[in-house]
Amino acid sequence: MYKRQSGVRALPDVEFDDRASVRPADLRPGERLAWSGTTGSPVFVVMGSVVMALAIVSGAVLFVMGASSVVVYSAVLLLAGAAVLALGRVRLTVDQRGVRLVSALLGVRLLRVRLADVAGVETETLDPMSWGGWGLRVSKRGTAYVTGRRPGIVVRRRDGSAVAVTIDDAESAASVAAALAQR
Repeated sequence: MYKRQSGVRALPDVEFDDRASVRPADLRPGERLAWSGTTGSPVFVVMGSVVMALAIVSGAVLFVMGASSVVVYSAVLLLAGAAVLALGRVRLTVDQRGVRLVSALLGVRLLRVRLADVAGVETETLDPMSWGGWGLRVSKRGTAYVTGRRPGIVVRRRDGSAVAVTIDDAESAASVAAALAQR
């Protein structure tokens, strides 16, 4: 659902197929419009937590054994765990500043598209294999955050690249992004 300054209104029903064009939300002059939603994968949270725990346990064991590479080994594992954990839960925000994807757990900005750079917006079923796998991916198609074969928003940039994110209610996010980009 997207929010207006005066309250909340529902979008018209949109049939979802593999790739759907998006009808921009109605936006009156002076009206503010924004959409925000969270998504993620519990697999990333578990993997990141396990790697970080492994770093702590192995660091303690190596420290007791007197190994000199304890600091480097543990630091590399902790950074790898934090990177995976950062992808565990993300927030997608569409507003007058653009389309942004931020790690909900660590607050790190992962993706950003300014409204001036938006050439088009659509929804489609994002397949991990067509984007290079699960997680945050950069490929010839563009940059994507994919957590499975699920519906998502695809923002086409003016330079020809794309940004894609699997998210529940992709139709609403795309509708708001299209309306704001047209303004």
